[in-house]
Amino acid sequence: MATIKELGRFVTPADVVNKMLSLIDFNLIPDKASVLEPACYDAPFLSGLQKYFPDAWQRFETIHALDIDPNVKLPYYLNKAKLIHEDFLLWNPINRYDLILGNPPYGIPGDATHYPIPVSIDRKKQWKKTISTWQGKYNLYAAFIEKAIRLLKPDGQLTFVVPGTFMFLDEFQLLRRFIAHSGTTNIYYVGKNVFKGQASVSVVFLHFIKSTPNQLTLYDWQDADGQPRIMQRVNDWNGSEITFSSEFTREIENNSIVRIHDLFAVHISPRTPEIKRALAEKWIFTDPCDNSVPILTSKHLKHGRVAYEISSKYFINIRDKTKLRKFFDFPRLVVSLGFHDGRLAAAYDHKAYPWMGDVYHLIPKNVSKRNLFSNNGNHIENLNFEYLSIYLSSYLIGRYIKEKYRDFIYHINKQQLMQLPVLSEADFNKLSDKHEA
Repeated sequence: MATIKELGRFVTPADVVNKMLSLIDFNLIPDKASVLEPACYDAPFLSGLQKYFPDAWQRFETIHALDIDPNVKLPYYLNKAKLIHEDFLLWNPINRYDLILGNPPYGIPGDATHYPIPVSIDRKKQWKKTISTWQGKYNLYAAFIEKAIRLLKPDGQLTFVVPGTFMFLDEFQLLRRFIAHSGTTNIYYVGKNVFKGQASVSVVFLHFIKSTPNQLTLYDWQDADGQPRIMQRVNDWNGSEITFSSEFTREIENNSIVRIHDLFAVHISPRTPEIKRALAEKWIFTDPCDNSVPILTSKHLKHGRVAYEISSKYFINIRDKTKLRKFFDFPRLVVSLGFHDGRLAAAYDHKAYPWMGDVYHLIPKNVSKRNLFSNNGNHIENLNFEYLSIYLSSYLIGRYIKEKYRDFIYHINKQQLMQLPVLSEADFNKLSDKHEA
């Protein structure tokens, strides 16, 4: 029997259910309407609907609760509801719904030794065929969003509580486009305390109406006793990433000259499987020898410097380091994926060592604005790497990332790194003095 964790299930607190139900536009609910709660468990959303909105409840003729868990049973008082034991992602009902609401499962499905939600290869292949937005290490909650939208009637409403990572991570770009083109999207940021005691995941309420496409409104609703506050409204949203804006982030962006992607191409280090294959082929080894250099990891990366003195686990002949990556042959900026002390760790690797794991490499582009960051001249090799390593490691940029993406990210992805604004040294010093005083 699958555990709660293996089902990706988190119990929704009653106050959260009530806040989500308050988002529903009951004027759009017709007589003889239909409602569905997928991944229902004990159907807290249908229960809340019946208890707190009895007049609306009477208008629902078709009331379905669905769960893949065969042990799930509905409360006795939901006698109008029909319980269906099916896999929601493979379920093909005749009905379409005026309202779909709930808390979909959260987690990446796959082999039980690597992923939190164990699922067979065949089942996962079936899901991928059904879900058109499936991309990379897809999360089940995202698949539920697509499926639910497809099951809505015109003017139908979807209300889900989900992690906010779909708003900007690369693997959800197809989902964002699908949502944008399918109707009107309202997102309410509510933060990390929703599932306190169960998970520290930061979440949003997604309220979607299958009507006018490309409409997006982003709200802040952290204050449990307050009203949601509009942060952003977009009338031509095409599925681009959704980030947060503040007076501080706008100040940084307004003073920036370029973005990281204007100056650099960004590459990731070789990951552990690639290193282990090379180890098996014996051109990487675990003991140093003549003409060998260490392969560095994120533990060697500090704020503004590379800790070359720390020991390494793997070594490679200096002649072979370009077999891992060609750019390992010259000095470059290296940046951590994760945060240390609320900041990125960035440094200039002047020894041109090879790296592995969670480290990005910034390779200069031949761009016309490069001289803005040069010590002198217009040559690309004169980019001021030392300044940029201090800049990227600064509290100023740490705060910018925090306010731009709130508490949804534990590491910075390639796209987010490429989008970081770059200030001139003079503007950086001025804004650092202003905000760190």
